Amino acid sequence: MSPRLFLLAAAVMAAAPLHGALAQSAPPSPTTTEIDPVGTYDLTIVVQGTAMGSTVKIEKKADATLGGTVTTQAYGTFPIEAVKVSGKTMTISLTSQDGSPISISLTLEGDQVAGEWSMANDGSKITGTKLPPA
Repeated sequence: MSPRLFLLAAAVMAAAPLHGALAQSAPPSPTTTEIDPVGTYDLTIVVQGTAMGSTVKIEKKADATLGGTVTTQAYGTFPIEAVKVSGKTMTISLTSQDGSPISISLTLEGDQVAGEWSMANDGSKITGTKLPPA
């Protein structure tokens, strides 16, 4: 094989894996549409081993941020400090009566809600539904 032909063959061989890798790369995935979290959620949670009802109300405030309340049967109503939405999941931040931070993560599929809540020394799964607008 002549040196010139050898160099040409080496160049083609070196480029082949790169070309193959480019041809095989996956197309960009479609962007996931974010849920509209605004609404009322009827949830069942477990606190210290006891199942209880809870209502979460998410509202859009005048400044376009999200806020609202979380109400439990046993512990009353708490203001929501922050709501973050990523795809079909929202994360809600609030503070308990003793000052401990509480985090609630809810994933919405249609009107069905599943997720979990956590704070120091407690937490559980959450299930429920997003209620139709009133």
